[in-house]
Amino acid sequence: MTSTYLNHSRSLEALDALIEKDRVAAALVTKTQFEAKVIYCIAHIDKTCEISLARIISESEIAAVRITANAEVATARLGARFEIIQSKIEKLSLTGMAQEELKITTAMLAESSRQNAVDLAAESKQSVKELEGDTAAAISRIKKHAADSIA
Repeated sequence: MTSTYLNHSRSLEALDALIEKDRVAAALVTKTQFEAKVIYCIAHIDKTCEISLARIISESEIAAVRITANAEVATARLGARFEIIQSKIEKLSLTGMAQEELKITTAMLAESSRQNAVDLAAESKQSVKELEGDTAAAISRIKKHAADSIA
């Protein structure tokens, strides 16, 4: 069987081969477009993860600095309180308090203030470690979500 399609004659078999060739070409084009879209989506997910990670890291650094600053302020307050108490004790010594009692009281206050400062510093370090652990866990969750969404 012949036809005058496309200004020349073709057999049905040739026309069928032409249609099949066009279908294969269309499938390749569709596959290429799909692959490009998948690559774009993966890149978008990756960029979103990077932004999320950067935000988590910056927020955790800010929190760590804030904790450290609060600890330093609290330590300075403790030191100032100690100096005030020490000054009051020295004034009491002028009123006739026994020297031995004064030394004992001053030493007790000094040790108490030092211990408070050490405890505060330890609590601050623990808070920072907990914050770092929470940050690492959040980063792991984001990486897992990203991996799951790509898979």
